[in-house]
Amino acid sequence: MLSSDPKRLKRLGIDLRPRWRRRVIVYLTYFIYVGVIFLAEGRNVFPSERVVDWFVSICVIFFSIFGIFSPLKSFGDVPIPAGGRLIGKKVMLGSLDDWAKYRYGNIFDQTSPEEQKELLRTYRVGNYLLPFKSASGFDPRVPDERELAEINAASKKALQYLLVLLLFSAVSPTIWQHQAAEIYLILAVLAATLSKAIVLCEERDPRANVEPEPVEQK
Repeated sequence: MLSSDPKRLKRLGIDLRPRWRRRVIVYLTYFIYVGVIFLAEGRNVFPSERVVDWFVSICVIFFSIFGIFSPLKSFGDVPIPAGGRLIGKKVMLGSLDDWAKYRYGNIFDQTSPEEQKELLRTYRVGNYLLPFKSASGFDPRVPDERELAEINAASKKALQYLLVLLLFSAVSPTIWQHQAAEIYLILAVLAATLSKAIVLCEERDPRANVEPEPVEQK
């Protein structure tokens, strides 16, 4: 679920691949957000309580680890056939890498010697339109089937957490001492970010998924 782009995995000099580091940033983001919201309560001078509430909410959604600094693949993207670009129900192939990704799911340098030999034998210079082929096509920039299942599971868990918060808000007299608009704003921010927070906190370090190379014993 983490992006394959090295630039997105390192923000402001911080390596976001370790899971513990992402958890710390997520917890700190929510802690600071809620703290600022409640510290600004009743503020009448500029910036007023409403300005502060909206400003920090927008920052959390769009300018934090949940927004432009997120190391995750986009939740809104859908898988497209790798190799070339999609035109209607067909995909345009041009380069050797396009053909390799279309036929074998990897760029040319990552295919086997036999596959490379076959690609070189059949490759022709020019652009060609071929039928949509998602079975072997794979684009690492967007979620695959497993990652889409993770997104759905995180979204379901986020809704369950929000339901618990709403039920707690309904029966807690302390919560309703604050302005209702403030509570709804916090819930809106949680609705926009909680599923991403769950994935950020649960996704393993991608380096842990690499199989160790066998060591030949002498």
